[in-house]
Amino acid sequence: MTQPWERHLRRWQAAGFIDEAAGARIREFEANETPRLRWPVIVALTLGGLLVAAGILLFVAAHWDRLGPAARFTLVAAALAALHGCGAYSAWRFPALSATLHTTGTAVFGGAIALAGQIFNLSEHWPTGILLWAAGAWAGWWLLRDWPHVVLAALLTPAWLIAEWSVGTDASHRTIAGFAVLTSIAYLAAPRFEADRFWRQALAWIGAAALLPAAAWAAIAGATPGVFSFALPLALAVLLRGREAWPVAGFAAFVAARQVFDGDLSIYVWCAVGAVALILWGIREGRADRVNLGMAAFAVTVAVFYSSHVLDALDRSLGLAGLGVLFLAGGWLLERLRRRVIAGLGRPS
Repeated sequence: MTQPWERHLRRWQAAGFIDEAAGARIREFEANETPRLRWPVIVALTLGGLLVAAGILLFVAAHWDRLGPAARFTLVAAALAALHGCGAYSAWRFPALSATLHTTGTAVFGGAIALAGQIFNLSEHWPTGILLWAAGAWAGWWLLRDWPHVVLAALLTPAWLIAEWSVGTDASHRTIAGFAVLTSIAYLAAPRFEADRFWRQALAWIGAAALLPAAAWAAIAGATPGVFSFALPLALAVLLRGREAWPVAGFAAFVAARQVFDGDLSIYVWCAVGAVALILWGIREGRADRVNLGMAAFAVTVAVFYSSHVLDALDRSLGLAGLGVLFLAGGWLLERLRRRVIAGLGRPS
C-alpha cells in the first residue's frame, strides 16, 4: 500500500525541492523504519476482515424482511461508509488495518450492489453487478494504490467478461476456456525482477492458482481462438511487460493449437508440451514459481494419463502397484530434476 508520506514526497520532487537521490534515501529509510508485520498479525487481519464482511451481510440478510426499502438501503450504505471511514481514520495510525478495512468495504460493496438491485427491483442482467463491483475495486486502487484492490480488480474484471460472454453473447465454453488460460498466463508474467512492486507478485499468485484449473478446462472442453478472448490477455501482457511480453504470445499460439491436438491421446501431448514450455520459461527468466508450476502440471498430466489409459488395461492389483511405483519413482525423479533446475537459478528449493 502507498504510504501517506509518499504523495508528499512525490510533490516535493516534482517541485524540485528534493532530487531523485534524496528521495531514494528517504524511501530506503522509511522502509527500514517501518516494522514488518508478523504472520499472526497478518492472519488476524485477514480473518478479521473476512468475518466482518460475512457478519455484515448475514446481519442484513437476517433482518431483511423486517426492514422497509429505505431502511435496507440506509443500513447497507451506512455499513460501507463505516468501513471506509474507519479505514481512512486508521491510515496514519495502522496502515495494515486501514488496508484491511478498505478492502473489506470493497468486498461488501459487491453484496451491497446485489441488495440494492433487489431493493429497487433493478434489471436482472446480473453481469452488470459484477461490472459495477469491478469498477469499485478499480476506483479503490486508483485512490489508495494498494495491492488488495489490485487483487479484487484482477479477479472481478475477468469474471465480468466471462459472465457477459456466457449470458449476453454466443461465446462457447471453448472461447472462454482459452481466455481463462491466457489471462492466467498474463498474470503469471506480471513480475519482471525481484524489486517489483508487491501487486505484481499478487497477480502472479492469482495466475499460478488459476492456470492449472483453466488448463484442465481447456484440455477437456477445447480452446477456440477468439478476437477478444485472445486479444485482451495479450494487450494486458504488453501493458505489464512491454517488449518482454512475447512469451505470452507464444502461449497464445500454443492454446490455439489445442484444436490440432484433438485426439484422445494427443491431448496429453498438448498438456505435456505446455508444462515443458512453462518450465523453460521459468528457467529463462529465473522464476522458480514457474518451474514449480510446470513440474506440477507435468506430474498431473502423467498421473491422469496413467489412471485413464493404463490402469484399466492392467489387472487391478498390478495397476495399483504400478500407480504406487509411478508416484514413488516418478515423484523422486521429478523432485530431483526440480531441485537441480532451481539450484541452477540460484534460489532455494
